[in-house]
Amino acid sequence: IRFGLAAVKNVGVGAIESIISVREQEGPFRSIVDFCDRVDTRKVNKRVIESLIKCGAFDSTGHRRRQLITCFEEIMDKSQRRQRERSSGQVNFLEQIDNHRSVPSAGSHEFALPDLPEWDHKELLLNEKETIGFYITGHPLSHFSDILGIIVNADSSNLSEKHDRETVVLAGIVGNIREVTTKRKDTMAYVTLEDLKGSATVIFFPDVYKTSDDILHGEEPILIRGTLDIAEDSIKVIASEVTLLCSAADKSPHAVYFTVDVNTS
Repeated sequence: IRFGLAAVKNVGVGAIESIISVREQEGPFRSIVDFCDRVDTRKVNKRVIESLIKCGAFDSTGHRRRQLITCFEEIMDKSQRRQRERSSGQVNFLEQIDNHRSVPSAGSHEFALPDLPEWDHKELLLNEKETIGFYITGHPLSHFSDILGIIVNADSSNLSEKHDRETVVLAGIVGNIREVTTKRKDTMAYVTLEDLKGSATVIFFPDVYKTSDDILHGEEPILIRGTLDIAEDSIKVIASEVTLLCSAADKSPHAVYFTVDVNTS
């Protein structure tokens, strides 16, 4: 997936121009140490590096994101010191001796990254969503893909095939919440529910929204039961109940429905 750097959170145009300029002049970056040594660390600061790690921009270096996030500040501090020494004409004598003894293949200075396991899948996805606005390496619903067909009866792609006022059950992740104050000064909300096939708008009237606030503002996949509201130009779901998907998945089904085609032997 090719994704523009300008769309990554905390990565500004100045940082992007510095990165591109160095890469075009000196070739691809071989490691995070090589990257920090070569870019202008006055423009590519620690917030930029952190966001690039979280979104997966350094995955091609062969290191895990958790490894990099644990020690990138130390790596950057050393790179900044070396850059200051170079700009002032100073040379670290001991460092030069080490470089002549052994020249590492993935950067101008060695740095032993801690041998740490990768973040769990949930944290990996949350960091991607935080920095680029969507998931790349997977989706929170993927964990439930084997049982979604049993729990839900609709998704964002087939709501148009349903009937007005029909009861539907959908699963997804809350992508956005837009709160609205009613004439009675109560708070209702328009919630964007994202699933594996797209998104749907779910309306939470004040009484339901008040009891669902904590769940809707969390990070966990949810299950929504509601009624379809089909108009000429839009399809919405009016929510009547919301629960965590993991809780619903743990419950045994209370009924099973079979469809039999009598025309097939």
